[in-house]
Parts: sequence; structure tokens; C-alpha cells
Amino acid sequence: MRLRPLLHSLIVLASTSASTACSTAADNSSTDAGQPDFGIGTCNAPPPRQTRVPFKSELCRQQVEPDAGPVDAASADADTATDGGAPDATPLEADAGETCIVDCSKACQSGSPPGYGGLASCGREGDMVVCEYQGPACGRAPAGLVVPPTADSEDGYLLLAAHLETAAVIAFEHLARDLELHGAPTELVERALRSADDERRHQAVMERLCARRGLSPLPVVAASYAPRSLQAFAEENAIEGCGRETLGALVALHQAEHAQTEELRSLMQAIAEDEVQHAELAWDIAAWLAPRLSDVERNSHDRARRHAIAAFHDMTFPGTPMGLPSTATLRFYAESIAHWTGSAEGMPSTSTQVGIADSAWQCAS
Repeated sequence: MRLRPLLHSLIVLASTSASTACSTAADNSSTDAGQPDFGIGTCNAPPPRQTRVPFKSELCRQQVEPDAGPVDAASADADTATDGGAPDATPLEADAGETCIVDCSKACQSGSPPGYGGLASCGREGDMVVCEYQGPACGRAPAGLVVPPTADSEDGYLLLAAHLETAAVIAFEHLARDLELHGAPTELVERALRSADDERRHQAVMERLCARRGLSPLPVVAASYAPRSLQAFAEENAIEGCGRETLGALVALHQAEHAQTEELRSLMQAIAEDEVQHAELAWDIAAWLAPRLSDVERNSHDRARRHAIAAFHDMTFPGTPMGLPSTATLRFYAESIAHWTGSAEGMPSTSTQVGIADSAWQCAS
């Protein structure tokens, strides 16, 4: 699937239509007559960042003295690796007076809500365990990724970017194994492996930028590969590939236009071209999967994709020389791609995209 013309058209629309659309948006409600009803994601608040599960004694990782107090996440024992090795337990917390340290890897094993990052913390609230997740991140991430907290600054952005590029290597290696497992064409498997190589180059770029500022990215913690059903694999591709990877490609293209120096624009242009190909791969995988899934499954996956993108609606990037989009522009991009079809027929026409984009600006403002 050729996404590049559509993605570039959104970049152009973002730069040429923003001032006009934003000047009139205050006079237009998202429920005005003539506004298309796109359903999930349109002008809605982001999905919740927490999940709750009933507390059970089996969720205790270990017993502690009643006065032991909280266990800091940073000091909890965990195995870290860049090859997907999973920690014994993700960040831990025990309430004062309790005799149980919650094993977050068990309590929160169902994973984050679509669109959000890895587990940030978990702890007891009465008879429930509350799992709190990191904010959303662009690009494809592997299952079980633990995203370290970063400061809202240029340094924080670079550290997070380097971390996510490393994680994407794992994600594409796992993707290739899933494709092989389910009998996908060799061409799709090879593209997934080439994408992993692309992400290694991106990782090296971001690590060089970090090194210039004396920064050292943290090791990546993610789950080891585990075979998944075709349905689970298809849902992951809808969220990570057709959702976050596609939005990530748009953000990279935006940075290639708006980064403050020629060096940064050149670096981001090279990364953006790769990311567009990665997004195209995700949609090509979705097209291959479509006839192997029921209508109910396809519709469910498309809802999950749009929920994942809705998580970006209120995201604010730090001000950096990297040319990141404003909150309004990011929401415009998110709204636009949230309503691209996830069906086997592929993307709407460019004229339809322009109509979606015009409506998205009303939500973005």
C-alpha cells in the first residue's frame, strides 16, 4: 500500500490550513450539522491510562514485614535486556502496613490500554490493584515494554526516542516470527526483518545525539517472544502498525520539515522515509490478514486502532530543536489517520482524506 502521498498531503494540509481552520474552530462545535460522525476517536477524550484488577493473594510477589513501607520501583530487582528478556516483575509497590508486595507482571499481565506505553507502576487500592501506564509513544513497540519515566525536556525526549528505537528492533523481530508462524508470504517476512535493520540505524542516530549531551539511554525491558493466535497478532498489528507506526511516520515527516538545523532535518528525513515504509508494511499485513478474519474481528481491531490513536489527543511534546508538532497539529494528524479505513480495500481516496482532515482541524483546535 502506498501511504507516502497521503501522509505528505497531511503535512501540506497541516502547514497551509492550520491558521484558517484554527481561526474559525472556536465558532464550530464538534457536533455541528455537517460534521461527519466518525465514531471512536473523533473529538473525544483519550482512553483511561489505568486498569484495575481484583486483588488476590496469588498476586503477591513476596511477603514483607508490616512496617517495611513502599518499595521504590527503581530499586526493585528486574532483569533487563535488549533482546526482549522480560523482568521477573515490573515496578513494584507495597502499601504501608501491608504484608504483600504486588507482582505487577502478574497483576497487569493483560497489558496497557491501546495506545499507551509500558507499565509505570502498580499498587493496591483497597481490594483492587491499580496498574498505571506510561503516556503514548509513536512507533511499533514490543509486548511488555517497560518505558522509563523521562523529563519533559529536550534531554528527556532524546532519551525516550533512543529507547523506543531500540525497542522497535525487538518489535520487528517479533513481527517477522509472527508472520512466519502464520504462513505469511516471504516478502512480508523479509520486509519485517529489513525494518528491524532500519530501526538499528535509527537507534544509532539517537544514541549519537544523546552522547553529544552526555546522556546514556537505559536498557530496554520487554517480554520475550511468545507465539500468538492469528487474531491476537492481527489486533497487535492494527494497534502498533496501522495505529502508532503510521502516526509515528507522520510525526517524523513533520520533523523532517520543521527541525531547526539542516543536520537534524536531514537525519529526520532519512528516518521518516524508513518509517513510512514501516507503516506501509503494517497496512499490507492488515490486507493479507483481512480475508483470514471475520467481520467482527476486523471491526474490533479497527476500534482498537482508533482507541490507540485517541490516546495522543492531549499529548504535548517538549519544546526542542527536533521540530516536533504542536499539540493541535498532533491531534490533527491523529484525527486524520484515526478515520482511515482498516478494511481490505485499503485507504480512502485523497479527496476523502482532505474532507476528513478539514473536520479533524475542528477537533484539533
